[in-house]
Amino acid sequence: MSRLLLFENNPRTLRIVQRCLQPMGYTLVPIADKERIKLELRAHVPALILASAEMSGGSGLDVIRDLYGECAEPVPVIPYSGKLTLTALKEVAPVELNVASFLSTPFDPGELVQTVVGIAPPPDAVAASKIVTDLRAEFEQHGLRLEPPAGSSDLAETPFARLLWAIDHNSWTGRLSLDGESSDAVDWYFVMGQFTHAESRGDRDLVDTAVAEGRVDRKMLPNVALKNEEEQLGLLMAYRAIGMHESEGLKKRTTERLLMRGLLAVSGTVVAEEGEWRDSDLGDPSSLPRLVMKMTSDHVKELGGRAIQAHPDSVAVIRLPPARVIRGWGLESEDGRVLELIEKARNREITLDQLMRVASEGQNEDRPRVRALMRLLWTIGYLDFRGRPWDGETSEKIEGLVRVLHRANRSNYFEVLGLGLAAAEKEIKARNRDLARKYHPDTMFEEHPRVQRVAEAIYARVQEAYSGLSKKSDRDALRQELQERKRSGVGSASGGQPEPEKAAVAVKQGELYLRNKAFDEAEVFFRDATLLDPDNADAFVLLGWTRFLKDPSSSSGATKTIEAAIKLNSKHPDAWYYLGRIALLKKDSERARSRFKKALDCNPKHVAAARELRLLERRLGENERRREPRQALRGLFGRRKDD
Repeated sequence: MSRLLLFENNPRTLRIVQRCLQPMGYTLVPIADKERIKLELRAHVPALILASAEMSGGSGLDVIRDLYGECAEPVPVIPYSGKLTLTALKEVAPVELNVASFLSTPFDPGELVQTVVGIAPPPDAVAASKIVTDLRAEFEQHGLRLEPPAGSSDLAETPFARLLWAIDHNSWTGRLSLDGESSDAVDWYFVMGQFTHAESRGDRDLVDTAVAEGRVDRKMLPNVALKNEEEQLGLLMAYRAIGMHESEGLKKRTTERLLMRGLLAVSGTVVAEEGEWRDSDLGDPSSLPRLVMKMTSDHVKELGGRAIQAHPDSVAVIRLPPARVIRGWGLESEDGRVLELIEKARNREITLDQLMRVASEGQNEDRPRVRALMRLLWTIGYLDFRGRPWDGETSEKIEGLVRVLHRANRSNYFEVLGLGLAAAEKEIKARNRDLARKYHPDTMFEEHPRVQRVAEAIYARVQEAYSGLSKKSDRDALRQELQERKRSGVGSASGGQPEPEKAAVAVKQGELYLRNKAFDEAEVFFRDATLLDPDNADAFVLLGWTRFLKDPSSSSGATKTIEAAIKLNSKHPDAWYYLGRIALLKKDSERARSRFKKALDCNPKHVAAARELRLLERRLGENERRREPRQALRGLFGRRKDD
């Protein structure tokens, strides 16, 4: 099966996924509407669901969870996010979902393809292999494709370090401005991808640096307005905080301190304004990669203590640019060596824990520095992780429990406990006791937290079922309801419940498009009607007729669709009428006449069937008369009038 559902409303993400996956033969169904997801799940079970954790109306994962019961079995789901870390995404992923992997946006094409192919094998394996190879070659040649900054960026979604790498990658010229209170707001200036200058909205940047370095006590300084850097330097020299020869060094350290403010910021909005700023006193341009790497090394203790949000067994995805680009950054020897070691691990199935050992060359004392550098690479998108979200044993346990939970959520209370409708109170109590002992949270305290959460959800469902069956009156009422539902042919209340009112509306909408010969739109509405109410014979008739008009060469499929209506109602006159029309257009007059007669048997007042039958029989009668042998001519010009 090659059908993939993509629950997304971001055009850029849609373009990337379509460009990467459709050439491999996948049938991609992009959807941004909850109702449409429900109908698509009813129409065909997909091989995979890709769901954004950030949709305009809330988390797409919650929508998938609410509609997951439409699937007979738990379909693999890949949640992805541009805001949430891997750990946070694991926390918000509903326990009901069979989570196969996690991804981050913006998608890296190679990572996207490898992840999807590993879960849902592509229809065209040859094309898939070529595409994976081409993506890898293109990526290794050009490195990570970062878009230049534009407009507003939320630092919770796009870290400041990622903006700096995009500036360097695109040789961008302009200004970044951090919004906030006047004392917190900062402007950073860039020319052709290099950092030149930074200034806060206050008037004491140099003074604040001297205070931060412990050169002077802020309480000793007068609270006066300072118009420019010269006045700030004069004030500091007057208090003997710096010497005259230290002014340039203080300016450089101030620029780096203000840049570090952006790197450490975890919230706020940065506004990018492209263009040159000639009215500012720009400093000497500095290489961004080299500067950011240096600042990362200087803050090893602070940054190295922050863990990368990935499981140690997660497979690393290395997206560093080519080695020649890294050498061009002119990094310090220690940082350069670490990056070269990481770069050598490209395209190898290497876990985060293994990568840490390789990059530190097994030296424990170097691990904080390596961890800080790897965290920077992870923040800016040069390092990411893919594969199964949990280790193998844990994944197997979770997958098995999710199947149990999925069946429980689709079942009635008797089925949840694994009992028949005739189960007695004693059996119900015994079964509840066995299941409670198996899934109770106290029996799972040594398991992985995700295993605990899924088992807890199963336990809650079991307790809900037991509560609903504990009283005899409740049991009897449920038995009667289920028996009536079975007699009427209506499925379980847990999923796929018919919605005849919505189906009737969809039929009316489809008829409007059909009258205007908009067959594609009409087909969608008629198909929706059959999914909303599988007992709506009118919807199957009109769907089959529309499909025939859309493509007369595929009459067999259209005929089968109309025959589905006859199975629902053998006396449906329109079904026989449209089958007759199809036979007539396929030049099968005898079959057409038989079907028109059946339509009239079902409804003697069916005007259209009567008219078609009358015209057909008239044509057949004329043909019969034409086939009668002519009598001899009477005289030279004597011919029968009816000849």
